[in-house]
Amino acid sequence: MAGIFNPKRTMVNHWEKYAPCFSSLAAADGDDGLKRVFQAIIIFYTQTHTAMQKQAPTFCKTLYDTEFFSGDFFVNWHSGKNYGLDKNSCMYDRKANKEMKKILEPFVTYVQAQMDAGYGDEYDEEEETKQEEAVVIEPKEETEAQKAQREVIAKMQAAKEEALKNARD
Repeated sequence: MAGIFNPKRTMVNHWEKYAPCFSSLAAADGDDGLKRVFQAIIIFYTQTHTAMQKQAPTFCKTLYDTEFFSGDFFVNWHSGKNYGLDKNSCMYDRKANKEMKKILEPFVTYVQAQMDAGYGDEYDEEEETKQEEAVVIEPKEETEAQKAQREVIAKMQAAKEEALKNARD
């Protein structure tokens, strides 16, 4: 991670560009993939770039909002001793994990509150469809300027089609 992100190219501002790469890496590692990505994030903020620790909660919110990690992942990691850690990984570091839990305490509290309130992990598509159906948008009447512009565009397209037809012949 430190090869891609640094104080000038922060995770918060550039994650969207690199997220597909990390998704592929996580998928390639199977069940432990997401755990290893999170371990790399922990190492990044607790050992590699400690001056950027204030950005860690904001970055984790980005990961939560984009559903890279679920709310359950963060809550379970925070409440469990080794949840989210792969002991067979070279990035396994209990002290770093403990430090990151302290850094993310307010964020995990926020996520837990969101989950308790029923936000985030639950999405009711039927309810949204009902709300969309309830909104009826009446078409506006076309102004003279809009009508003239539409007619000009139609004439230009007709001329273009005629020119293409003549060019083919």
